[in-house]
Amino acid sequence: MNVRATLWWMITLACVVGVGCGTDQEQDADPVVVEDQGPPYAPEWDGSEPLGGERAARVVLPQSYSVERRWPLVIALHGFSSSPGWVDGFLGLSAMVDDREFIAVLPPGTVGAGNFSFWNATDACCDFGDSGVDDAAYLSALIDEATERLAVDPERIYFMGHSNGGFMSYRMACELSDRIRAVAVVAGSVAADPEVCQPNEPVSVLHVHGDEDEVIPYEGGALSGERFPGAEEVAARWASLQGCEEAVAGDAIDAVLGLTGAETEVQRWQGCQPGASVELWSMRGAEHNPTLSTVGKRAMVDFLLEQR
Repeated sequence: MNVRATLWWMITLACVVGVGCGTDQEQDADPVVVEDQGPPYAPEWDGSEPLGGERAARVVLPQSYSVERRWPLVIALHGFSSSPGWVDGFLGLSAMVDDREFIAVLPPGTVGAGNFSFWNATDACCDFGDSGVDDAAYLSALIDEATERLAVDPERIYFMGHSNGGFMSYRMACELSDRIRAVAVVAGSVAADPEVCQPNEPVSVLHVHGDEDEVIPYEGGALSGERFPGAEEVAARWASLQGCEEAVAGDAIDAVLGLTGAETEVQRWQGCQPGASVELWSMRGAEHNPTLSTVGKRAMVDFLLEQR
């Protein structure tokens, strides 16, 4: 029973037994205070009824999962024509839920034109069959359901996305900035019109992109005649939205297997508004689907989990 329903029930019971309800006794009585009941924070999870209804999402819990504490939630979105299983392996989430102590949820996109799965994120990407599916509503409802049925920390909800899933992660950050704490995007972009995204709360952003990406080019491009901005413009936009001042170089990261040395250059913005961080990781020599190193995967997840 939620707080509003609990209050209604207590007031109704008081009327039945003749206490309150407009009497002098009500005016003299102390107000009813409903305290946080604390743990358990959710029912026990058995997985028999999946999250997401007909678009069932995969749920990965750490072995130490308990409803007696709250857990960070990472929702990961796959790319166009891809799947939850693929993006799980690409980002390495199932392998990290235990030592990083978070819940991973991996939902599926809609199967559309050409039998390819997609997210309807922006004009450019990737509802090529003009289905008009409302993925923002689906994902918003998925957050609601996850926080009701799992012991999720509502202050630590994060999105990760690759390619089309990155576009969709950014859209969710724009539209649900009051609920999403941070996003990490690999090889994605945002809507061409900067006015489309006006978050009203701080959202931290990590943008990761290969400079030899030929699918979603580092410099930006177009899909179906609709433009999308490049990696540096995306990061600069978010830095402006978060009130950041200037970018400084961080330590390079060896984030991609098969490339020599620490190929990933890091830019980190300074002076952002409280609660916001913006970083751009440029993977020099990397293509659209790079094989990420364990170091790179963990660094991305750690960026998210550090945003509280």
